[in-house]
Amino acid sequence: MKLALSEVKKNLLEKKAFLLDVRELDEWQAAHLKNAKHHALSQLQKGMVPKIEKTEKIYLHCRSGNRSKTAEALMKALGYKHAQSLDFSFSSLQEADL
Repeated sequence: MKLALSEVKKNLLEKKAFLLDVRELDEWQAAHLKNAKHHALSQLQKGMVPKIEKTEKIYLHCRSGNRSKTAEALMKALGYKHAQSLDFSFSSLQEADL
């Protein structure tokens, strides 16, 4: 299900969801969204899970969407039923002031 950017922003502002950046650490350090937490896809692939309850709604993002889609599949396999990859580029998320 594709979400509207306005719905994502509303859920984040109301603390109804987490925003998880799955890019690598150097990308995060160069620039990141103010409301995001960092947990690289490479960490997930090694079995390292984020410290977020499995029942929480989690929006996943990267630069273009490829890594976040992979992260979504991994997280769902690990029991994070409400993990969802966002279909927005990093720059569009930056413009939305997330």
